[in-house]
Amino acid sequence: MKRRLFVMFVVLALLAVSTSAVMADTDSGAANEFAYYNGQLYGLHIPSEDSSNPNQFTFFCYSLGPDLTDKPAGPTGTMYAILAEGASLDSCPDGTDKHDHLISAVPGVPGYAPRWNIKIVVEGPNFDASIIPVTSEQALLAAVDAGQLVIVDPPVPIVFEAPVIGLVE
Repeated sequence: MKRRLFVMFVVLALLAVSTSAVMADTDSGAANEFAYYNGQLYGLHIPSEDSSNPNQFTFFCYSLGPDLTDKPAGPTGTMYAILAEGASLDSCPDGTDKHDHLISAVPGVPGYAPRWNIKIVVEGPNFDASIIPVTSEQALLAAVDAGQLVIVDPPVPIVFEAPVIGLVE
């Protein structure tokens, strides 16, 4: 019994470490992304993000895994891509288009779904870079109300799968 508990403890500890670390799985073509939720940073897993599979959804320089645009998807959460001065979570491979991600829910919170509908957020007329990073939906909506940020729909609908895999910080 003690041995079984010890093995379970080791497995849980390894899972906790693996979900909070920055990892890239080059064998399966999967990589992790990051997003803020209520002031904390979470890791997300985009299936086959770096795959050469022709059924990939690509938006600008970003490969978002399987193209789910015309697929019945069920519920989606909202992911905001914040393209503003000071954003630093993600960028194109050449360093351009730096942006942060903010998500509307995580597992265990009403409204969480592993598929995301993207909203683009850009600098508004009253933008002040000191508000970056925006780490909660409440802070985002306050910044929008203050004219610091503007939420826009992308030119084409973007729905992709990226389950939240764990808390980073």
